[in-house]
Amino acid sequence: TKSAQPSALEDARAILATIVPELPPVPSVFGDFEVHWRSLQDHPEIMHHYLSSIDPLRLPQLLKDLMTCDMLHSFLQTTNKLLDTITGTAQATQLLQVLCKMPRFSLLKKFFSAEQKKTAVSIFEKMDQATSGLSDTDYNRLKSNFV
Repeated sequence: TKSAQPSALEDARAILATIVPELPPVPSVFGDFEVHWRSLQDHPEIMHHYLSSIDPLRLPQLLKDLMTCDMLHSFLQTTNKLLDTITGTAQATQLLQVLCKMPRFSLLKKFFSAEQKKTAVSIFEKMDQATSGLSDTDYNRLKSNFV
């Protein structure tokens, strides 16, 4: 028979639910995206799932020319984590292709800190070991946008 007391697993889930926020809905405007993104800063796994829930091709329309250097860096950090998943290379490739075409990308890249540059290098070190689905020429062009 089942005990009337909650199991340790149920207790852990209840505690986790109070600590870890739920995945926010897909945003329709930049303001919603920014509020959600900031609320997830301390939760990289959820941030990764949130970013994955947004069609990368919608990012230019969503972010327009409002992307900040910190936001770009957090995208890169999330992309770096995405590459640690089984299906992450294809998603990461698509996201990187979109990011480097975003308004202000070239300007923001000029202000990368040493840590931000290190994150970009780490992404492409992982991608060098994986199959990106791009031709060598397209892959090298993409890589040159970031490192």
